[in-house]
Formats: sequence, C-alpha cells, structure tokens
Amino acid sequence: AGIIIQDATVTCLPGIYHLGGGTNANSGLILKGASVVDANEVMFHLVENGVVSISNNAILTATAPTSGDYAKLLFFQSRDNTSTSVFRGTAQCSGVLYFLDNHVEIGGGGLCLKLMADTIELSSNAELTVNPSYLSSE
Repeated sequence: AGIIIQDATVTCLPGIYHLGGGTNANSGLILKGASVVDANEVMFHLVENGVVSISNNAILTATAPTSGDYAKLLFFQSRDNTSTSVFRGTAQCSGVLYFLDNHVEIGGGGLCLKLMADTIELSSNAELTVNPSYLSSE
C-alpha cells in the first residue's frame, strides 16, 4: 500500500507499485531525513490518497519501465487521486511525472523527461529540468 523510508538506503525491485488505497489510504512514497531510494524500471501508480513526498535531505533516483502498459511512465496519478506531490530533496527521474488532478511542489531539484500537472509550484531555490532531450513527435 505504501513505502515510508527514513534515514535509510533502499533499492526497489523492477515493477509497478500501487501507492494509496485500501486500509492504508494515506500511504505513498514518503522519504524523510537522509534517505536514498534507487529504483530501476519502476513505476509508481498513485491511487486514491496515495502521495509522493520527499523531504529536504532525501534523494530519489529512478528510471522508467521500458515495456508494458506504462512504458516510459515513472509516476502516474490515477483519476481518483487528488493528492499534492512535494519534492523538497532531489528527484532524478528519467521517465514521466504525470500528475493528473493536482499540482507538484518542487523545493529542491527535479529532473524528468516529461512533467504533466495542472500547477507546478517552484520555491526560490528550486531547480527543475524537464525534457532535456525530448522530441515533440514522440
């Protein structure tokens, strides 16, 4: 239902992780303190009240799936999810950050191939890099 990591280093196995819903309706990918998550070919599917929250000292490094229904999608917010996603640490994501119904707040650094959201809120010290080599025809 969710992943909460504090002051630890974690490697996620390839696959799709459904965050939120069920008995842990407020769950999600939550990184606190000096946390590092390394995820290769992992897609996080946000449902119901699933959230993404990265604190100031946390680091997320992830690459997108290369096949399947969500190829090249890294974070996908389902239509029943209205949670705000907050990136205050460092998020280096080679895939798509797709937040359908709410907004993304970036206070630290964010790198992604494609970012889709109604509102993107950047703090004064934020660094956001989107589509460094993305072709509009793809």
